[in-house]
Amino acid sequence: MNKRDDTLDIVKGIGIFLVVMWHVSNNELIGNFIYGFHMPLFFILAGYTYVKYSKKDIKHYSLNRVKRWLIPYFIYGLLTLFYWIFIERILRNQQDIPIIKPVLNLFFASGIKDGYVYNAVLWFIPCMLLTSLVFNFIYIYMRKYITYIICVIGVLYIIYGEYYTLHQDILIRLPWEIDAVGVTMLFYGVGGLISKIGRISFNKILNLIIYVVLTLLTVFITLNNSVDMAKLIYGNGLLFFMSAIFGSIGCCCLGIILKDVKGISQILKFLGVNSMTIMCIHEPLKRIIIIIFAKIIKLNNST
Repeated sequence: MNKRDDTLDIVKGIGIFLVVMWHVSNNELIGNFIYGFHMPLFFILAGYTYVKYSKKDIKHYSLNRVKRWLIPYFIYGLLTLFYWIFIERILRNQQDIPIIKPVLNLFFASGIKDGYVYNAVLWFIPCMLLTSLVFNFIYIYMRKYITYIICVIGVLYIIYGEYYTLHQDILIRLPWEIDAVGVTMLFYGVGGLISKIGRISFNKILNLIIYVVLTLLTVFITLNNSVDMAKLIYGNGLLFFMSAIFGSIGCCCLGIILKDVKGISQILKFLGVNSMTIMCIHEPLKRIIIIIFAKIIKLNNST
C-alpha cells in the first residue's frame, strides 16, 4: 500500500478549507477569489497523482475509478436528498420544486437548475469520474498527441461555456457533466504534466515570496473575472486559466510552507484526508446550523 503524501493532503486541506470558507461567508469578493482556482486545484492534484496504465489494465482502472467515485456519490447523494425531501424542503419553503427533479438528477448528474438543490457540490464527483476516465483513455490510445488533444478540447469547451451562458434559456445541460469535462480535463492534464516534470524544491523564504506574488496576481485577476465552473461560467478564458494556475500553485507553495508548522499542518492533513466527506456534507450541515440558530434567536426575541 502506497504511503500517503502529507504535502498533497495539506494542499487538499487548504483547498477544502477555502471551499467551506466561501460557502459559510457567502461574501462576493471572497467568492470571486476562491472560485478562480479552488475547483481547478482539485483536478490538478488528481492529475498529479494519476498512475499510468497500459491497454490491458484499462478495465481495471475504469472499475477502480467507478468504485472510488460512484459509491460516495450515491451514499452522500441519497443521504442529503432524503434529508432535503423530508426536512429541508419544508424548512426552506422549497415545496414549489418538484421532488422528481432532484431525484432523477441524482442519476442524470447534470448541472440543470435545482438538479442539485439539496447539495450543490455533488456535481464535482461525476465530473471527476468522467474526467479521469476520458484522460486515461486518451493517454492509452493517443498518448503521442495528448497535449494537443487536451488543449484543443479545453479551449473548445471554454468557448462553448461562453455560448451556453448567452443561450442557456434554449440549451440543456448534458448528463454526467459531459459539458464540463473538457475544461476540467485541461487542469487534470496540467497536474499530470507537473508530475512528469517532478517537484522543484525551494527554500521557505522563496516559497513564501512565490505564494504572496501568485496570490496577489490571483486576487487582481479574479477582481476582473467571475467564474463558476458548475454553471459553465468561465468569463475571460485566458484570465480564468491564469487565475486557476496561479492560485493552485500558490496553494501548493503555502502547503509546503505549512508542512512543518505543528498544529496547523495536522489540522490541514485531517481536512485533506477527509476532503470528500467534508465537501459532500458541509453545505447541508451549514444550513442545519443556520436553521437552529434562527430558531433560537426567534425564541429569544419572543421571550
